[in-house]
Amino acid sequence: MQASASSQHPSQGELIDGFNTAIAPDQLAGAYLSVIPQLMAFVRKHLNQDAQISLRLGQFRMLHVLHQNLARSISEAAAVLGVTLPSASKMADDLAGLGLVNRNLDEQDRRRTFLSLTEHGEAVYRSAVDSIREKIAIRFEALSPTERGVLFCAAIKLTEIFQSTGTLSPAVNAVSIHDDVNSVAEHT
Repeated sequence: MQASASSQHPSQGELIDGFNTAIAPDQLAGAYLSVIPQLMAFVRKHLNQDAQISLRLGQFRMLHVLHQNLARSISEAAAVLGVTLPSASKMADDLAGLGLVNRNLDEQDRRRTFLSLTEHGEAVYRSAVDSIREKIAIRFEALSPTERGVLFCAAIKLTEIFQSTGTLSPAVNAVSIHDDVNSVAEHT
């Protein structure tokens, strides 16, 4: 969809015309594959710039996985994060050393380690999310209410699509979608 030459943003009519345009699934996939690395680079940059947070992107992702109860063990966390077991274990060690994560041995199977956020870990995670959300929100201020609504609906739909495909652990459920929606509503 093309924006008119007279404005920086497409008009509501142009947005509606865009909805009526037949966009092939591979075009849509290409668009998201292009934007996701840019979004993650933005998050990485701001995590590294905030001295109070001082997390690497992988550490932030691990905290997110634990906060959302997407994994309980190191092996589950490795699977959700798409990293090797040794990488997930090292990340858990680093986060435990920072006082952000508890590592507890399973009493029935001493080879298995359970992970959980400490109170401090929860506070650091919350602070990081709030900081990143604020930085992204600044970028979204230039969008019209219609554009923001379209992107919000798309984000919810993407969450539903990828949760339903089994790409996340079975512990994920629709509650997290609704928590995010409620969280957005609280900040408006």
